[in-house]
Amino acid sequence: MNYYLWLLAGLVVASIGLVVRRRQTVVGTGLAAVGAAAAIGVIGWQVRGLLFGTGATPPVDRQRAVVAYFMGYEVLGEIGSRNGAVVLLLPPDTRANQAELDSLFNTFARVLTPVPGLQLVDVSLAADERRIQAGDVSPGTFNAALDGLTNLAACVSFVGIPRETEQLAILRAKPPVPLFVYDPSGGTNWLAALETGAIRRVILPRRGVTGDDLPDRGAPDELFRRHFLLARPANAGAIARELQGPGTE
Repeated sequence: MNYYLWLLAGLVVASIGLVVRRRQTVVGTGLAAVGAAAAIGVIGWQVRGLLFGTGATPPVDRQRAVVAYFMGYEVLGEIGSRNGAVVLLLPPDTRANQAELDSLFNTFARVLTPVPGLQLVDVSLAADERRIQAGDVSPGTFNAALDGLTNLAACVSFVGIPRETEQLAILRAKPPVPLFVYDPSGGTNWLAALETGAIRRVILPRRGVTGDDLPDRGAPDELFRRHFLLARPANAGAIARELQGPGTE
């Protein structure tokens, strides 16, 4: 049975579950969950093969593809049952980096394919790339990029986070919009907001790692483990200390 039949089977089971749930809540919910999990698993397997398999053409920006792949699954795990827009906050859009941004967006989009209730919206941050890499994005610039967007299920920033997280409108919303961050600066602007749960997840490069360090091939799990860190509210302090280096208290 090929990829599309497996995907169809998962979606059919999930659809049956949604119908059955009207009469039998437990059974219907269980079927929907199993079907959705199967569809997500098939999509994940396909994405892994396309981007990281032995016969695949390496993405233009392998670092961002690996980050987008794992960030997509973190987002699904947190908000997979929601409906609404998932806004991706991306680096400035220029001719020089268009292919890299396409690689990032398309990888993330493939992971979210099994969830029809989520729609992707991409927004470019009006900030200099050097400021992003240095972790020096202003709250005003961050807020302006998201101004006017409604019905948000989540926000995923691939441009880090301002130091003054308490000034971010997205975290002051009622209810707050789940925020996920990739911080290319390797800094700790996110620490306080992650510890309180205002930020759900943060992915960061390990100390001394650059995009050029990633090999052309390899399993994404191993690449991620060797080159990146995943911070959650429960381990935020430990990750911050690891970033700051040995001997940090």
